[in-house]
Amino acid sequence: MGIGDNYFFVKVTDKVVVHAEQPWNDHWLPFTNLDLLVPPFDVGSFFCYKKPSHGSFPDLLNTLKASLSRALSLYYPLADVELKELNLYNPDESIEGKLMPKKLHGVLAIQGEQLNKLQLVASENGQRRSKLEAFTSFLWKIVALSMEDSGNHNKLCNVALAVDGRRRLSEGDGEEKEKLRASHFGNVLSMPSGSKTSQELKEMSLSTIATDVHKFLQTATTKDHFLDLIDWVEERRSQPLVAIAFASKEMSVMVSSGTRFHTNGDMDFGWGKVVFGSCHMA
Repeated sequence: MGIGDNYFFVKVTDKVVVHAEQPWNDHWLPFTNLDLLVPPFDVGSFFCYKKPSHGSFPDLLNTLKASLSRALSLYYPLADVELKELNLYNPDESIEGKLMPKKLHGVLAIQGEQLNKLQLVASENGQRRSKLEAFTSFLWKIVALSMEDSGNHNKLCNVALAVDGRRRLSEGDGEEKEKLRASHFGNVLSMPSGSKTSQELKEMSLSTIATDVHKFLQTATTKDHFLDLIDWVEERRSQPLVAIAFASKEMSVMVSSGTRFHTNGDMDFGWGKVVFGSCHMA
């Protein structure tokens, strides 16, 4: 890996397939009803570590291979560039094709400081909006503006939010069931969505858009909603199912905060804990 004036590059010198350390017997978990509503997303994760103070680079590679063999997980190693040199303002430049395989569409990075400003603007109508609601409103509007600028006038533009139902499904059931549902492997998601034309969104203020986002988001924040959703899928399991957000051929974007993606504390491959990690999805 090397660093230029305003960029860095990664040179692949070798590719190695890491096999499981022990023979593995297949163990299949059935889909839950809520898994059936989520399409197969290509989501990659990358993790950054402090450079170890001991051991040669070949030794580190051997440690990584051994850890991967035991973990049976895919990991993209980061070489010796300092984290401060990565231009995380532009994920397409810093991540795609380097830390992660190149994808067909880009991703957007936004700083905490700017997010606070967005939240203030989104709350101008007197109702405080969350950072997630503010960012979703902002993204919805700039996608609509891009559509208008590219000649797709007055076309439908959909936005969806991923809502985690683990905590909501365990409301009132006691601490034991709360912990059990929190550790559930699989999707416990609902994806409420909104739909407006690009022209409508162009003319609306951010706070007005945020009010609409808040309204459709609130429909998916109760225990009853998730219980009803499970029953709804059960009645239709023989049919192909997909969330409304992904059923349309119109422009659609999905937002997920990812704050409950608890892996960083466990990703130790032999030289310490993760100091920075992120997901890359397009």
